[in-house]
Amino acid sequence: GSELEELKELLDDPELSSIAEGETTELISQRMKLGTNLVIALLKQNNKKTANDESGGKKVVNEGAIIEVRAGTGGDEAGLFAKELFDMYSKYARGQGWTVEEISTSENEIGGLKEGMLGIKGDTAYERLMWESGVHRVQRVPVNDVKLQTSAATVAVLADNKMEEVNPEMVIPPQDLRIDYYRSSGPGGQHVNTTDSA
Repeated sequence: GSELEELKELLDDPELSSIAEGETTELISQRMKLGTNLVIALLKQNNKKTANDESGGKKVVNEGAIIEVRAGTGGDEAGLFAKELFDMYSKYARGQGWTVEEISTSENEIGGLKEGMLGIKGDTAYERLMWESGVHRVQRVPVNDVKLQTSAATVAVLADNKMEEVNPEMVIPPQDLRIDYYRSSGPGGQHVNTTDSA
């Protein structure tokens, strides 16, 4: 924090501004990397916790991510943009060494994508891809047009979790269960005195 503030003051000095600019960019980049690494570490720590350690519950195991891409506003051009995003995520995941499975796709008339889902299995897949959720927008001139057009696509990234038994032998015997029935009382509407709830 304070080192960054000192560098910002040096930006006003004509002789030192280029050096200060480079160092400022480097510090901001380091800050962003540290923030990302912290979130990843917290997510991994959270995945190691179990729901009920003492009595043998279940634990959540993150196996990867599910990515859904949908064309937004922009007509057929938005479908082409969505297809490019879909292919980009697939290539990125393969480049990371993750396993990629195309769950479903729906194309439009010109080969664009209406919607598509990818299943990605990998150790840090969700932690790396979760930041991609949201609306993505592109402005470009389509091949068959001369005017600039804005197209959008939405991306949803979900954690692909599964529950694992911590202690599969845990069984609650029926004699250890206590079931109570309660009946409502007092003034009220129809069926107030005839409904049981457990």
